[in-house]
Amino acid sequence: MHLDSLDLKSLRLLDAILSEGSVSKAAARIGLSQSAASHALARLRDRLGDPLLVRSAEGMSLTPRARELQEPLHRALEALERAVAPPAAFAPATERRTFHLIAADYAQCILLPPLLEQLEHEAPGIGLSVLPFTDHIERQLSQGLGDLALVVQYDKVPGLRVQAILRERLVCVVRRDHSEIRDTLSLEDFLRLQHVLVAPRGRRGSTVDSLLSERGQSRRIRVSVPSFLAAPYLVARTDLLVTLADRLARQLAEWLPLRLFEPPLPLPGFTLSMLWDARLENDPGHRWLRALIRRIARQA
Repeated sequence: MHLDSLDLKSLRLLDAILSEGSVSKAAARIGLSQSAASHALARLRDRLGDPLLVRSAEGMSLTPRARELQEPLHRALEALERAVAPPAAFAPATERRTFHLIAADYAQCILLPPLLEQLEHEAPGIGLSVLPFTDHIERQLSQGLGDLALVVQYDKVPGLRVQAILRERLVCVVRRDHSEIRDTLSLEDFLRLQHVLVAPRGRRGSTVDSLLSERGQSRRIRVSVPSFLAAPYLVARTDLLVTLADRLARQLAEWLPLRLFEPPLPLPGFTLSMLWDARLENDPGHRWLRALIRRIARQA
């Protein structure tokens, strides 16, 4: 006798019969008619090669074979129900879990502080592990090394989900007492001054340089750094200029002697997006975290 010869409904009926010791009670328990239950029992008897339930002086009694089946069958059906049951609701207030985020320092500065503030109030048992931004984000996410990445303008990739959460513009930043810049920043100033280039992946070139090249112009790069945070410190102590995300520049200008200017040429901004593996799409905890980050991004 192969398992394929038995269907789940028959096994559920058999479990009820072994528990109730009555076909009619078992039929009512699982929502079958008396006739349908009797026919199903006949098939079970045939396939199992045992009468299972017989008349006796005390009424209906289980056979020895039926008693052997009773406990293991019940445990197996309970295990199957647990396996296919919907996941438990995510309870942030009591959950104990660590999420691994991949993010460059821009995203860390803009989103992490308010995110941690919210976690303190809503989910004190939730921890964060922030991983550096690399060229291997897709592999990190697909291999489960990261739960979520905060990335700039990422194209759709099979197996990954992308959702835009924040739109950012660019501003130009110089030190407050710059020797050449006073109230305005002209295109002539922009081209004459030396620049700090932020290159998180260590590569030359940027949106600014591409736009200038289309116009037949170029800027003077004095130094390139991989960190958005290092650049303002260099600018604060030199006559260099850096083009930065507006939100980050405004935050740092509260601590450093910096001045912000509108770019003297139309520079496109960028979009910050969340990126995650498709297998986590319906994970309750992951869905909660994504919703929280979206809410924080809207407030930012």
